[in-house]
Amino acid sequence: MLGDGIRVYAAKNLRELYDFLLGKAELPPLEVKPEAASDTEAPLDDFADVQGQFFVKRALEIAAAGGHNLLMVGVPGSGKTMLARRLPSILPPMMRREAGGEKFKRTMIFALAEDLREVLKKKSGCF
Repeated sequence: MLGDGIRVYAAKNLRELYDFLLGKAELPPLEVKPEAASDTEAPLDDFADVQGQFFVKRALEIAAAGGHNLLMVGVPGSGKTMLARRLPSILPPMMRREAGGEKFKRTMIFALAEDLREVLKKKSGCF
């Protein structure tokens, strides 16, 4: 787990969060259990499995090597999601010393976004 020693709080609604941030209310910290997967576990989807797509594969390699952002645009079924899921397999593992920096912040944002997507999917039945 990258975030050792981090306290996690869960508010039931925005009002509870607002009061907590202003110091008007208390929120008990959640008990966070370490994830079963280790920090060094290999990704399930391997970049080496991609057939063809030479130009986009090269763009992904350059973005991964240089720490650059990447925007993939294309018609449905062109392989954007498949390639994005395989990108972590060519990235080096994150070191614990990096956990407090920008990479950790990005990881937390992505994790929260994924949680939000799951909540919205359950409520609306789409996405």
